[in-house]
Amino acid sequence: MSNFKDKPYQTILVFLIVLGLFTCGLLGVNNLYSYLSRDSAVMVLEKSLFAGEESKEGDSPFAVDRIVKFTLPYTVLTYDLFDINTVALMYLNPQDKMFSLQTGIYNLNQGAITGDLGQKKQTAKGTIQVAPDGKTVLTSLYEKTDALTTVYIYDLASQRNIGVLHNLTAAAWLPAGRKFVGLDDYLFVYDITTGQREDICAISQYIRKPEQYFLSLNVLADGETVGVTGNNSQGSSDIILINLTKKTVKTNRVTGFLAASSPLAPQALAYVGSVQERDGLYAYNASSKAMTQLLDMGSGHKIGEISASPDGRKIAYTEATISSGTAIQAIHVASLNNQQLTDDQIVFQDSQLIQNLIWTKDSQVLYYLQNGEGSTILGRILFKNLR
Repeated sequence: MSNFKDKPYQTILVFLIVLGLFTCGLLGVNNLYSYLSRDSAVMVLEKSLFAGEESKEGDSPFAVDRIVKFTLPYTVLTYDLFDINTVALMYLNPQDKMFSLQTGIYNLNQGAITGDLGQKKQTAKGTIQVAPDGKTVLTSLYEKTDALTTVYIYDLASQRNIGVLHNLTAAAWLPAGRKFVGLDDYLFVYDITTGQREDICAISQYIRKPEQYFLSLNVLADGETVGVTGNNSQGSSDIILINLTKKTVKTNRVTGFLAASSPLAPQALAYVGSVQERDGLYAYNASSKAMTQLLDMGSGHKIGEISASPDGRKIAYTEATISSGTAIQAIHVASLNNQQLTDDQIVFQDSQLIQNLIWTKDSQVLYYLQNGEGSTILGRILFKNLR
């Protein structure tokens, strides 16, 4: 009698076990499919190695909370941020036999390309810039001359190119996001809404042979001053500052070579370079025309790239140190106070080349890029106590 009573319970128990195993299996297969369908792998580093050391002024503001590494199956040349989880990419797809440069929108949460910006060209150089309002993207692709670019203006709402400009040297967004400055024989402002171009000044008046210069273009933090920097073959560099509102021009010539640059708040530029045979990190004041050395690099050390935070209070830079024939790459972050660096901390280091430092708009999170063979690591550094 007792056996008869137990059988229904045994049957129900067996049914529940089978149902549970089936559900777990289904979820496992589904999760495996989702994992295999992703274009990226994610690694989170939470080690004491990345905690900032205590400084003389107390706890460092740059103690690292964690570093998230996203591995993308492409060779990424450059990128820019829409937000903390979405980036605009310029990349080479290894599955493309022609190895054409492509552009797209990549979602870090989904681990995949979620949009195509429509530009594809057989070239190995270019830049990509998301507008401050996040609605438009400027893509610059170098021509075969390796000096001039074709600039595409891509509108995300209509998902199409709304303008193409040829034979430019450089381009950069203005703060409102509906206009950008471009550089050819002239410095000009281009309105993407109307398609109208306004020439501001002829660069050839200040640089006699601009085609012999390596020209860089920065919009300063005040939003209305543009800096054009050119290095010539005679060992000197020209800095040209143009006020877009007043259309005034200030020039200065520096003995040395100015490489990577970044705007500082409100009327200054940061440079990596060698001035009067002293390698290091420099700040140039647009008002006083004074060049101040922020950091002097000794032998065996070399600064690669710099990125000032949008709030103008922090600066990140990469340093390569040669030791026993091996180069160690490090990311430094420091506070910037009255053109002086304080709280300089190494927040990440590796043997692989580090490039493309970018701060988020709120100046709280730092991104970097490391290219490998057929894949790229996009790193996200989150800090414990930024202020």
